[in-house]
Amino acid sequence: MSFENAKMFVQQLQTDEVFRARFEELIRSQGFSCSLEELFGVEWKTLMQCQQGDKECSYLASPGSGRCSFNPSGDKQWQG
Repeated sequence: MSFENAKMFVQQLQTDEVFRARFEELIRSQGFSCSLEELFGVEWKTLMQCQQGDKECSYLASPGSGRCSFNPSGDKQWQG
């Protein structure tokens, strides 16, 4: 994905609630048990402020919060 396409994708996630909900559903359908906030370990609003340069965000380099699990098979009994 080009930088411009990625930027348009992020902007659409920022502004289009339906698109964002569909993207989160795609994440869940692929076996992740988390929201975008949990996946990245930071609130979406904070992530977007960092992307826009409104905040100092070097702390965002750390991995996610650990609340997210991944179940590639979709098996409800699987523990991550």
